[in-house]
Amino acid sequence: MIMVAWESGRFYLHLARRRKIRTVINVNGTRGKSSVARLLAFALKEAGYKVMAKTTGTIPQIITVDGKVEEIKRGDYPNINEQMDTVGKAARSGAEVLVAECMAVDPNYQKVAEEKMLMSDIGIITNARTDHREVMGSTVEEIAIALCNSIPRRQVVFTAERKHFSIIEKKAKRKGSRAVLSRDPSFITDEMMKPFPFLEQRENVALVLEVCKHLGVSEEMALRGMYKTIPDPGILTSIKFAHQNKWFEFINAFSVNDPDSLITIWERMTKGLPEDLTKMILFNARSDRPIRSIDTGAAFAGLPVDVFLVTGQAGDIFQRALVKGGVPRDRIVHLGMARPKKTFEICCAKASEKNFVFCAGNIKDRGMEFIEFVEKMESSI
Repeated sequence: MIMVAWESGRFYLHLARRRKIRTVINVNGTRGKSSVARLLAFALKEAGYKVMAKTTGTIPQIITVDGKVEEIKRGDYPNINEQMDTVGKAARSGAEVLVAECMAVDPNYQKVAEEKMLMSDIGIITNARTDHREVMGSTVEEIAIALCNSIPRRQVVFTAERKHFSIIEKKAKRKGSRAVLSRDPSFITDEMMKPFPFLEQRENVALVLEVCKHLGVSEEMALRGMYKTIPDPGILTSIKFAHQNKWFEFINAFSVNDPDSLITIWERMTKGLPEDLTKMILFNARSDRPIRSIDTGAAFAGLPVDVFLVTGQAGDIFQRALVKGGVPRDRIVHLGMARPKKTFEICCAKASEKNFVFCAGNIKDRGMEFIEFVEKMESSI
């Protein structure tokens, strides 16, 4: 059952608030929603727009018109009525533009959030990847179709999804909208990426530049704003330090949830690493995402990994997927619900002189706790 408050008085008040906002942008997709929403918000702020953004990545947050970050306090479970509250807050703050990350996974909820709440002027579908298969569909094609529920009617939708663009284009036409495919990210140079103070994906930058072009913001101005972005707390980061005569690089990819993206990031981050370096994967498995653990375990089984460290309530599921994929059991260490300090100690015990530790799975609970622990280790050196 979709829990939406449709009392006539409240709904008409919501419509009045929505009309006060010139442009609403609904950001959906499998991977990169929070990053794209934040990059776009800061790019438009640089251009002089009064922008409010809402993201639901690692921690649900509001980026206010004056650039402050506020955490959204929730009850036990998120409810899509929150999008109505977001519209109200944006209207009261005098925002000209609201950039809102889609918070729904269920396709029906996505449809209601778009058509009854956000009623967006611009839609964004970052990409379609293998994740949330238990709700969105068993194939990437079905997932792409599900994501199209957030396409606005008689407007425009931007996407970086090349493989399944035809699906998005077809669904957009049915709604009287136009689908725009962003340029291939190969045009994004190293010089354009260098000023980012965090690890960002070229695909995300290219997509944001496409939307900015549509809104009349120059590439130079958009990039200048993106460099000022306050990233999501779970942004892809590299943490490097030495400990007990051993060198470590930890990659925080806990917030990257689909196997395709994880493999792409792994290949990019391990390219050119020394051959004598020990490669580890630390995977945090959530009990409510068993299919994600199975899919990622199958994908990771083919990687050249020396040690797998498995933590979380569903660690057994991920371990079985690794073994089924041909990983020897003696290369897998099941940590259960070990605290960060214990996890790091076991990591050190398995380490050589130089080590690369790729952290993936889920940012919640043990994931965030471990990253905060190693960040403290880095800052204390």
